[in-house]
Amino acid sequence: MTTTNLTTTDIATELRDKLDGRLGSREPQITGQPDTLADEVLELLEYAESTGREDAADVFGDGLRALSSAGRSTGAAQDRHLAAARRSLLEAASLLT
Repeated sequence: MTTTNLTTTDIATELRDKLDGRLGSREPQITGQPDTLADEVLELLEYAESTGREDAADVFGDGLRALSSAGRSTGAAQDRHLAAARRSLLEAASLLT
């Protein structure tokens, strides 16, 4: 198995590019810093809930759980969790935009 070398910074960049101001002035800031991504995703989850987008909120929740699991894992397991987080977060962003 090969590693993806996917990082939380990569995920944040893709998420920021996907949203790209499409949520207006209430859009949470995605900084791309590894230590803030979970907080930023939580803000997106709360934004989705506040706008009645429970479908997106559920998927953001899945991404948040995967990020948490990645933080507690190493090696191939961490790669799998990061890949799952990426898929969930980009799907949730698509549901919002």
